[in-house]
Amino acid sequence: MKHTSLTSKCAGLVCCGAVAGLSLAGCASPAQNKTIVIRWQRLVDDKGDTCDRCGNTEQAVEEARRLLTASLKPLGMRVQVVKTSLTEEQFKHAPSESNRIWIGDASLDKILDAKTGDSPCCGSCGDSNCRTMVVDGQTYEAIPPELIVRAGLRVAADLVQPASPAKNCCPSGYSPTRTSDPNLQPMPWLSQGGK
Repeated sequence: MKHTSLTSKCAGLVCCGAVAGLSLAGCASPAQNKTIVIRWQRLVDDKGDTCDRCGNTEQAVEEARRLLTASLKPLGMRVQVVKTSLTEEQFKHAPSESNRIWIGDASLDKILDAKTGDSPCCGSCGDSNCRTMVVDGQTYEAIPPELIVRAGLRVAADLVQPASPAKNCCPSGYSPTRTSDPNLQPMPWLSQGGK
C-alpha cells in the first residue's frame, strides 16, 4: 500500500502555487530546458540491501521528484534522480557519506543550512552510526520529502531568470514581500535562509 501524507499533498499544492505565481505574474522568465539533478548516495551491501533509514529516504527522494516535477513543469524544468552506492568498504571509512543528498552541486545540508550528526543504525550498517540531519531544531534519520522539495525549490528559484528590467511586472508600490492582505503573506521557507 502506498502511503501519501497530507503534508506531501499540501507541499505539492504549495510548490505548484509558488511556481505558477512566478510564471503568471510575468515576474520571471521560464528556465526552459533546465534539469535539476537530485543525487542520493547510500550504502548498498553485497546482497544489494540497505538499511531501513536509507530505504525510507529512497521513498522520500522519489516522492520529492514527483512533487518537484509537477511543480516545475510549467517553467520548462525537469527533475532527474541519480542514485549512487557506497560499498561496505567505503562505508567503513566514511559512514557519514551514506544517506547524503545533493541537488545540483550543493548538498542538502548546505542548501537547508542543516547540521549533521549520527545515531545508531541497523541492518546493512552493522554497528556503525549513520548520518542524521538537524533542520530547524528537528533531527531526521530518514530525510522526508518536504525537506528535499524545499531545497529543490530553492535551487529551481536560482535557475529562474528575472524578467527583463524594461518590463515592470508588479504594479507601482507593490512588493511581493509586503502586503496588507493577511491571506497573502510571503513564503519564508522559499527565502535563502529558510527561516
